[in-house]
Amino acid sequence: MPHTTNNNQIDLRLLEAIKAAEGGRRGREYGVLRVPAPTYADQKEAAAQTVLNTMGRYKQYAQHPNPQLGGVYSPEFLQYLSQGGPGYPGYAPVGAKNDPTGLNRYHAHNLAKPYYGLVESDMTRQIPELSAEDLLMLNLGQRAR
Repeated sequence: MPHTTNNNQIDLRLLEAIKAAEGGRRGREYGVLRVPAPTYADQKEAAAQTVLNTMGRYKQYAQHPNPQLGGVYSPEFLQYLSQGGPGYPGYAPVGAKNDPTGLNRYHAHNLAKPYYGLVESDMTRQIPELSAEDLLMLNLGQRAR
């Protein structure tokens, strides 16, 4: 489920997870506050650009070669995206001025849960249904080893 921005690809499931974690009102669906993004499309594009920028920062500052493992973002990258780290303050930094009740401390979890749920759902849909004959052949193949 790639989303292309500036000839780069990001996983659309992550954008959906950001939207779920943010739970923002109309015009703030993706929680974008730092740049003008008054429409849904603007919010989504700004969130996508933030993910792309953060991927670059993650590689450079956190010294990780790839934020994705097998096309799925690593838990470490999601934590970095959410809470920040070297070279990046975070999408929802703990202690931010716009978070007086401290909800940002739950952001990484609230991001990872829907993201990995969507990944799991997609993986489940990709598993082919096997007939009884297929299962018997697989079982016979296991015995032949």
